[in-house]
Amino acid sequence: MKYIIIIFFLISTNVFTQNAEFNANINTLNETLEGGFEDLRERALAMTWIINGKELSYGSKTVFIKPNRFKLDTIIFKKNASSKSDTILCNISKSVKYNIGFNTCCGDFYVSDVYIPKKRLKKEKSIVNFKITNNEPHKKYIGIIENAGILIEKENTVYRLFHTCASAMSSNIYEVSISEVEMSKDYDESFQLLCLFTNDNKEVSHANNYRKIKEKVSFLYLPLNDNALTVVLDLETNNWKLKSQY
Repeated sequence: MKYIIIIFFLISTNVFTQNAEFNANINTLNETLEGGFEDLRERALAMTWIINGKELSYGSKTVFIKPNRFKLDTIIFKKNASSKSDTILCNISKSVKYNIGFNTCCGDFYVSDVYIPKKRLKKEKSIVNFKITNNEPHKKYIGIIENAGILIEKENTVYRLFHTCASAMSSNIYEVSISEVEMSKDYDESFQLLCLFTNDNKEVSHANNYRKIKEKVSFLYLPLNDNALTVVLDLETNNWKLKSQY
């Protein structure tokens, strides 16, 4: 009987260690909002996340997800029962314990893993890569992640963006997009980017000198590892695809 218990324990432990874990800890939330933040607490408790079809909320059971570095995962987020849902793309590639935390300054959430602090991406690795195909010679594009952009001037070339230029207090769920642009002297019509880079990772001074003509790609992205997400846009068909770069 003793051997059966030991074998069962080892098998159970092995199963759980092969999964990534997502947790929204109610005790951590209460500590974060201690001292008169009842309105924010109600807002946080109304949030729900559906991670690859498994629902999570503050105080619910931990969600277990089998990692797969070769596919993208989805998190369906709702602020409350009556709000529209947002689809967040990510790549759950490792057996890591993730916590969903609440941002008191912005009223939104962020995701961090238990052992490594938020915003842990290595500076020498890009966060998102952009590539366009079948472009017309006179057209220009900007690839964006949150408040940072990169000029896309040539087709069939990978443009690597290393920064988000986001506030240290902001969420680590970022909007990623590709837009056709043109030069503009009208500040009110221009992109309100905090920084703009070239493909050699040099920042340029004219971040707000471009006006959006048409947005071609847009989605929300949560980086959960140090591997870049590559966005490939075919301008002949306007179809685009995503892949994790390993």
